[in-house]
Amino acid sequence: QQQPQQQPQQQQHHQQQQSGQAASASASLTDRLHGWLSWLPVSNETVQEVNQTSAMSLVAEQLHQEHEQEQRLMQQELLELENLHGLGRKLEVWQGDANLKAKEEKAKEKEKGKDSEKQLQLQMQDWPFISQDILATHAFWAQGYGNGQTDGEDSDSSSKSSKSNNKPDPIGICIGFLAAVFAAYSVYRSKREANRIISLFEANTQIRELEEKARRGEPLPPIVVIRGMICADGGDVFAVTPRIGGLREKLGQIEQPKNAWIEIARQAKRDPQLKGVADAVVERTGVDAVDVPDVPEPGDRNLRESTTRGEGSLVLSEILVARICAKHQRRTEDKRTKRLTIKRPCRNESYNCFHARHVAEGLHLVDLDGTRAELDLPPADAVGLAGIPEPPPLFLPVNDVWTEFTHYLRRDGLTGTGGRHQRLDGLPPMRLSDPYTLLSEFIFIDVQSPGDLGGMPTNPNVLVSIAEAYRGRDGPGKFLWEPRGFYDSVKGGGYDDVPAYAGTRLRRTEMVEAQELIERAQEAARQNAQRTPFCEPTFTREQLQERRDQENCFRYTELAIRRNTPVTVLARPMVAEAGTGEGADFRIRLTSPMAEYEEGKPSTPESDPKADRFRFRIRPGHTVENLLRLRHLNVNAYYGLAIVGLAFAGWAAAGYPGMSAG
Repeated sequence: QQQPQQQPQQQQHHQQQQSGQAASASASLTDRLHGWLSWLPVSNETVQEVNQTSAMSLVAEQLHQEHEQEQRLMQQELLELENLHGLGRKLEVWQGDANLKAKEEKAKEKEKGKDSEKQLQLQMQDWPFISQDILATHAFWAQGYGNGQTDGEDSDSSSKSSKSNNKPDPIGICIGFLAAVFAAYSVYRSKREANRIISLFEANTQIRELEEKARRGEPLPPIVVIRGMICADGGDVFAVTPRIGGLREKLGQIEQPKNAWIEIARQAKRDPQLKGVADAVVERTGVDAVDVPDVPEPGDRNLRESTTRGEGSLVLSEILVARICAKHQRRTEDKRTKRLTIKRPCRNESYNCFHARHVAEGLHLVDLDGTRAELDLPPADAVGLAGIPEPPPLFLPVNDVWTEFTHYLRRDGLTGTGGRHQRLDGLPPMRLSDPYTLLSEFIFIDVQSPGDLGGMPTNPNVLVSIAEAYRGRDGPGKFLWEPRGFYDSVKGGGYDDVPAYAGTRLRRTEMVEAQELIERAQEAARQNAQRTPFCEPTFTREQLQERRDQENCFRYTELAIRRNTPVTVLARPMVAEAGTGEGADFRIRLTSPMAEYEEGKPSTPESDPKADRFRFRIRPGHTVENLLRLRHLNVNAYYGLAIVGLAFAGWAAAGYPGMSAG
């Protein structure tokens, strides 16, 4: 815009400069001519005429020169203007390219943010068993705990508002971060336990050493690892599954269900889309994916075959029957097409419905020096009316990390926004959990029934046969009826809810006979297929009835230990019998390190969820490889909890994208 204004000024300046130069040159030439003419013999008139003619010629020549100079300047200025115009066009192109690139980068960042948000949303939808349990804990805390409301206020209004308006939810953020911190501590605890197991194994403790300590009045160590052979004073016992048709043909087969937490950890270590969450775990907890040991895939050959068949001279057999059910059904709507889809998972939750044991009298361990110690096994009571109890330790289960976390919440409570501590001892108990991952090498069968009622193709009454095998003075063995294991999840409800359409007789958690359990399962299947909201438009009511066998089953797992089998025992030594006088015998009894916790006694360091939690273990051979492998799997499970905790915290910070209010 300045160039058109400057052009006349520049031309005037050039004209003035050229006029001055021309006047100076004309005067110089006139002086020279006067000098030359003075030597010529001419008259004064001639001189004056010549002077006039010379002056006119000089003026004409000067004007011609000025015109040429002006033309050259104008051409130069036009050339400069063209150059400036071309540079301007280049600058415009460059600026346009830069703007376009910036827009593209901004669009990419925006799309990346959408993809990250969508990925987080999809991950939380892929982990519905996590989100529903956390949100149920969230709802319990919000009801009169976390928000400090008075009577008559809507205790859940703030959480619903945050979910519907995509506002950050401080309660959800707090729960997610607490889960991550708990998982991080548990990872370090598991590694510490593994190192301690190695130290105890290398100590090569013998039973006689423990007797000498007891005789001198010295305290016994809280936990030992002892190698020897397992024996019994009484006669042999028998395993149950080899005597039951339908299961007899399955001996040696191991169908280990996938552990969701380990799968999440494996996914986080391999999936680049979860790298942000994995980096957040490192930043918040210090637990790096490289510190989490790799574990075999669920289909690993060592996990799926057993060379034993539960036969021979047995001193111990133990069976665990679990109900595996389908939970966390959900409805999803496509935002673009408004199409509604029903998603129904299969066999993703479980509870123990039967646990029993046959053990020979006088079960004991003879160590490598030939000294005897009594074996006091933990009780076979992994079936709980009041919620999920401790997993059966002889089956060597991977830790149930979510149940442990809820126990921790009940015990220690939760500190929310503003530093206010909230008690959560009234949190409803966990009724269902992930199917156990069982690692004991004494397991010789671990199979799932093909159908909903637990029968096998050649024997539809497997449950009844198991109950008869454990008949006692009060009749056949009984099974736990847990209605939550036979109905769909409650729409918009928590993990402790039973659908309203469940019959009155079927709503109670209680012990029943095997035949009654089957009859109740049939009735619950009919009610659920007719009344569940998770059906249309994806499925018909008839299809739900047909899917019943695909979605639900019973799991049968049994282990057996032969007489004189070389074993390694991890246990707590105690004095079984103390004599009197000099030279009295002090007999050692090996019991569970968690004895006080398992018996429901007051809290002790052993029962603290954050303390080392060694359980009674027996493994074949004189090594501790399987015990260490169990710790590696536990580390993966806890790492999975840390991933989910931080993912949920991010989801809550974003206002739960993808979730409608309520």
